[in-house]
Amino acid sequence: MGNTLTIAWRELRHGWRHFVTFLACLVLGITVITSIGTLGAAINDAMEAEADSLLGGNAEVTLTAGEATGDQLAALQYFGKTSHVITTRAMLRHGENPLLVEVKAVDEAYPLIGEMTLADGADRAASFTPDSIVVDKSLLEQLDAEIGDKVSIGSADYTIAAVLTREPDRVVQIFTFGPRVMLSPTALERSGILSGYSLARHHYRIAFNDAASVEALEAKVKETFREGSWRIKTTTDGNESVDRFLGQLTLFLTLSGLATFLIGGIGIGSSVRAFMEKKIATIAVMKTIGASRRQILQVYVLVIGALTVIGSLVGIVLSAAIVTAFLPIISQWLPIAEGTVFDAGSALLAGWYGLLITFLFSLPALVSALGIRPSLLFRSSAGITPLPSDRRIWPIIAVLLVLLLVTLFVNFTDTRFIVGFVGVAIASFLVFGGCTRLVQLIASRMKVRQPWLRLALGNLHRPGATTGTVVLAIGVSLTVLVAVALTEANFQHRITEVVEADAPSLFMMDIQPEQRDPLRSLLVEAAGEDKVMMFPMVRGRITALNGQPVSEESVDEDVRWAVRGDRGLSYGANPPQNANIVQGEWWPADYRGAPQASIDERFLAGMNLKLGDTMTLDILGEEVTATITSARRMNYTTFQMNFAIMLSPGVIDDFPQTQLATVYLPDSAANRQAVLREVARQFPNVTTIRTTEAVTRVKEVLDKVATALSITVVVSLV
Repeated sequence: MGNTLTIAWRELRHGWRHFVTFLACLVLGITVITSIGTLGAAINDAMEAEADSLLGGNAEVTLTAGEATGDQLAALQYFGKTSHVITTRAMLRHGENPLLVEVKAVDEAYPLIGEMTLADGADRAASFTPDSIVVDKSLLEQLDAEIGDKVSIGSADYTIAAVLTREPDRVVQIFTFGPRVMLSPTALERSGILSGYSLARHHYRIAFNDAASVEALEAKVKETFREGSWRIKTTTDGNESVDRFLGQLTLFLTLSGLATFLIGGIGIGSSVRAFMEKKIATIAVMKTIGASRRQILQVYVLVIGALTVIGSLVGIVLSAAIVTAFLPIISQWLPIAEGTVFDAGSALLAGWYGLLITFLFSLPALVSALGIRPSLLFRSSAGITPLPSDRRIWPIIAVLLVLLLVTLFVNFTDTRFIVGFVGVAIASFLVFGGCTRLVQLIASRMKVRQPWLRLALGNLHRPGATTGTVVLAIGVSLTVLVAVALTEANFQHRITEVVEADAPSLFMMDIQPEQRDPLRSLLVEAAGEDKVMMFPMVRGRITALNGQPVSEESVDEDVRWAVRGDRGLSYGANPPQNANIVQGEWWPADYRGAPQASIDERFLAGMNLKLGDTMTLDILGEEVTATITSARRMNYTTFQMNFAIMLSPGVIDDFPQTQLATVYLPDSAANRQAVLREVARQFPNVTTIRTTEAVTRVKEVLDKVATALSITVVVSLV
């Protein structure tokens, strides 16, 4: 072993210059994987470290059907100190400019955990009076407003008293409709936007006392809040939608980085093969003086292993520098733990990937070199052929591939995505390997007269030609590039062309029953009868399927959103204008029999249902069981009005309800703005969303994701 180490050290000391390409590919791969892992770990650490403050307490009970009663509030206060927070959306008006905002009313106990801060040391008591509000800085920028300006929300006027700089329980929102406005519950009541059955949520945060527990709270809530639509959140599930988004984004970035690493593996393998071909005479001499195949393999495995460690360390250091440089930028969009520039777990995982991929591509050349015979010393250097292929290497390559797959499946839970990635990677190598064979076959059979062209074609198919390396490297790199480019292009096409063509101009919520007819008349006058859609909405949640209680685990992941909390339900004698019934039939217009339901087509497969089965809904504490008689193919990306569940008339007509409306206005910005102002003037409680603004916000999110993916592709091309 001493001789082996000595020879390996000499080869490394004098031969490292032959591994510049090797090290460059390895360093780039390690840097990408470590950077992505470190950022993902930093986000997770930040979410876990501030879990209580992001939730606003140790637990939260959310109601969507009005405030808690005195007895219910007393039941919650038994478990610890409570804080009441109300969230909703509303139209804020500054002069003639209406703006959709996210409204949040907080009591004096807010925040239970963490600290809220205002710009310039503004006094909280003076900023949360019945006549004042606190706003995000972005609101001032959008409306060109200043501190002290007068604005209106609903039917009340307010003074902008301060700018919010820190909101401790601000749930990380990838997509929002507008800037934050905070005020006191008394101030919110003055606005009148909570009258009737508005889409407001009442959050009761609890800071547990010593005797409290989540299990005891859940039992008490089930007993006390039987007549209401409620949901309990804890610090472990307060940001589940954000966790899913970030988890999928991290997975996609990691697999893109791994694709970069696989492309780099081609360069690594090519570099090792070129080095071993230069060592043919050296290996022949070593065998002549008694070196065994095992000892030769050990020497060059040590050389490759040492270079892998060196490249990994350089990549990790480079990753720390890159993460440090980009943290201030990324922290504006995602939560990042302060001071996080290195994550040992991510570095070790990247090093493990580097080791597997390095030997996956290097071992064929290493093992082939073992077949070199001492008799080669009796030939001229011109007569020495490049390394042959050795089929005995395939079992070892299979083991390395299995280890790589196991690592992926252990670290990521989305098995379909991983299987797809692995399948595409294997298919790419097979396709471009076949392309290499085809090119070489054509080149070998072409007969040309020009000497330079004959030499060029010969270099495509001669023994040891780099044709395969070039075709694989460029082909797989461009596969990744085109895949990402097409993905982004499809999203942008879907949004800019399909959505903007199908989406209504305005989407309106919180329309009270008495406002339905006058608002409809206003919209019909501006756009025409066939351009207006208006339906009632009641809040409820799915509690049972065919009489069996439903839970998230009992339905497919694609439709779990339907059983998370309450949903918007509607009813009608006739199907909506955009209904696409693919199974069953809509009930007759004069139907008044037993409850029937028309549902999203995806519910059938995702919830293991069929036509004729039943679905039980909890609506304000009252259970309604309806028979499924039709299924609709629904497209939620068009911003049109869609209800995943619609009931027959006479079932929920008498429940407290609001109206939703959409309108397609003539393609004129001035006309849209005029209608928006008139709705805001006559119906100040109605929340109006301009779909063009919503589309713009979706584009902003997609642009950030596309930028992150493009960076990994650029690295792979390098």
